[in-house]
Amino acid sequence: MSLWRQLTYGLRSLTDRTTKDNDADDEVRQYFEETVAAWQAAASPPMTPGAPLASNWAT
Repeated sequence: MSLWRQLTYGLRSLTDRTTKDNDADDEVRQYFEETVAAWQAAASPPMTPGAPLASNWAT
């Protein structure tokens, strides 16, 4: 990133703090939602009563 671009972004963040805070909040929220969705997709389905335990450990 060029020095000029860093300088303009830095000055912009000093003058318009709420917009930068909202942008950061949106970014963190999106990351969290994507991480939770990926974790839920990778998680094994809940065990049903009476199902053998070994079936969950088989790879």
